[in-house]
Amino acid sequence: MKQVFLVFLGFRDPACGAIDAFRIERKRRPAVDRWRGVGSPAHNMSPWAQRCRMVAWVDADRFVGLTSFAFDVATRSVHRVPSVSPGIITMLQYRYFCFCFYLLVGLAGINGASRADEPVTIESQPGQLVVRIQGREFTVFHYGDSLKKPYFWPVNAQDGAILTRPIDPDEKEHPHHKGIWLSLDEVNDIRFWVERGKIATREVRFSSGNPAQIHVRNEWLGHDQGPTMVERTTISIYPQRLMIYDVTLERPVNQLVRLDDTKEGFFGIRIAQSMREQEGGLIINSEGRKTELECWGQAARWVDYTGPVGEKTYGVTIMDHPSNFRPSRYLVRAYGLFATSPFGEGVYQNDKDKAKPVILDDARPSLRIRYGLRIHDGVAAGAELMAAYHQFLETTKQLDEESAEK
Repeated sequence: MKQVFLVFLGFRDPACGAIDAFRIERKRRPAVDRWRGVGSPAHNMSPWAQRCRMVAWVDADRFVGLTSFAFDVATRSVHRVPSVSPGIITMLQYRYFCFCFYLLVGLAGINGASRADEPVTIESQPGQLVVRIQGREFTVFHYGDSLKKPYFWPVNAQDGAILTRPIDPDEKEHPHHKGIWLSLDEVNDIRFWVERGKIATREVRFSSGNPAQIHVRNEWLGHDQGPTMVERTTISIYPQRLMIYDVTLERPVNQLVRLDDTKEGFFGIRIAQSMREQEGGLIINSEGRKTELECWGQAARWVDYTGPVGEKTYGVTIMDHPSNFRPSRYLVRAYGLFATSPFGEGVYQNDKDKAKPVILDDARPSLRIRYGLRIHDGVAAGAELMAAYHQFLETTKQLDEESAEK
């Protein structure tokens, strides 16, 4: 494992409880391309630092003072190593630290290009797209007329461990839970989630890169086999095993679409059996709740599901985007279902009076919804998960900017 040693300089901010943090993003040349401090602007960072890109948030209570970390350039994760006393911060001037930090980063870059910046590749095969990271299979996108819906399966960790339940045609327990998928019950009274309706893939385009992208146009078919709803989804896949779903639901011309209140949806993954909470797995969310009992039906910025596969521990994080038309609630179960949806306000709160069906009509002909899904090794701390969430938000901003420039 390649590692780079760096330094975080932490300033306690009583106003927001955050500190300034710095992290490397290495490129293919022995130099730093971009970095930025994150925290309160009252710290009066240099103009050079202010121009750079946000990369992380960290917890002030955990990281204060001059602290050394090991940075895994393959997974872009940071691990703490023994630190210097926090009192040393009072003896340092910020400008001198910036100089030393820049020097340290420049020297670190000499070790070579980061494989985490290598492009994600996509290979087309009949009825599927094989996605590889650093030459190894990450996941496979399945689509075609023989399927009730498109989905990704299997989903692999960096070392090849499979983090999704096997797909068995003889499966009796929720056989419609397939890898990573997008679906919903009660769309014009058709139950697509349990595959009593078909989501037909009409167009697929893809490109390798960083990120790699898959563009899909699906038709959710009605009883007459014509489209009752049109879905346009772009999936962006990054080397650090981050997947960003950008979904637009549209009504067909001169038709009305009614998305009723239901807990059966919308964006989900069925994790490996050994990772389940009932097998010892761990469920936590951004609001400090734990277990299915506390997290089911709750809105949160993110939920993380962690558990063992073989001798190692892995995790999956689902992140809700704040620009979605309403906060999503999480259908996270001890038996291994992990999903989120904005379409179940009433049922999740066990109150029919709070149901808020969504209508796509002339007044609102389409609806955009975005989620992030991240695969990680080990049990992630709250600070690491919050950093990943802010990275997700920053990445979606970049995608929007790039889309606007086209």
